[in-house]
Amino acid sequence: MLLLKRVEATRTDLSIAGRRIDEELTAQLSKWKTHSRVANRSTARRLLGKIDARYGGLAAPRSVELAAIDESRRPEVPTAQGEVSCASVRSGW
Repeated sequence: MLLLKRVEATRTDLSIAGRRIDEELTAQLSKWKTHSRVANRSTARRLLGKIDARYGGLAAPRSVELAAIDESRRPEVPTAQGEVSCASVRSGW
């Protein structure tokens, strides 16, 4: 779509847009918490990836915190050398 004339955004417009984005982001992060609590971790991880892709830096502080929570919940298993390691392979985050 091509804009033929410049349109100025008011503070109210920006405030409304910011609130809408924050509400959407909060809802998506809440959905992640639900999936992670009911042991649907693969769905929760995929959802967190989608949240990061869509909201980028806006989601970063909360999504980094949630990724750390997810990482800390991974079960530990002994390795061949007797060391302790996460049971699943890191998914790139």
